[in-house]
Amino acid sequence: MACKGPCCAHCGQQCIANVSMLSGLSDEQQASIMMLAQHRDYKKGALLFSMDDVNNRILILRYGKVKISRFTEGGDELVLDIISAGDILGEQTVFAGEPYHAQGLCLEDTGICSLSASAIAKLTQAHPEVGMRLLGSLGRKLRDAQRLMELLTLDSAQARLCGFLLFRRERMDNSLVALSREDIASSINLRRETVSRKLSELNKEGIIELKGYKHIRILDEARLFELFHQPETA
Repeated sequence: MACKGPCCAHCGQQCIANVSMLSGLSDEQQASIMMLAQHRDYKKGALLFSMDDVNNRILILRYGKVKISRFTEGGDELVLDIISAGDILGEQTVFAGEPYHAQGLCLEDTGICSLSASAIAKLTQAHPEVGMRLLGSLGRKLRDAQRLMELLTLDSAQARLCGFLLFRRERMDNSLVALSREDIASSINLRRETVSRKLSELNKEGIIELKGYKHIRILDEARLFELFHQPETA
């Protein structure tokens, strides 16, 4: 499909047009930014970065999905975030030159366009509105992290799961939650078996629809919200 605006010479797409931080720029400004970007494609299962890698670039996902996680001393995985096409990554530490303190694993074939810290600095100086949007992105991620932390304080497995499904519904603006049982369990500190059992119960009640192993469609958001706030009975 032909680009309607400035088309990236590397990926053949408007790879930054759907990124809110940059989408308001003129075609000429977007084209100049795309010339500064580095472009790479990764296969499913590839490691985008590891715990000790120093972050000096902002990463833009033009397609695919990446799981951000770290592991406890006991070897258990804690999923910090799962990002999809149009999301950006690394804005928290790109100017500090610090390690990621997490790993990024490609859950699907993934395409990345990245901008160096120096390129971002020049961009924000020339276009202050981009800096404001960058601050907005940081604020949203802080809010999302706080919401996930609040879910972890809940004793009820049902409340954690329902709250997480509602969180992903809002985050992705989509009633389809495309995550595996393991990734959901690692995100809210539950056993995979518990997540599978609770999902089956929600499916039986007609609140969600299970489509294969990695697709959950929310059918009754209002009822899901009620269960999120309802104490779980034994």
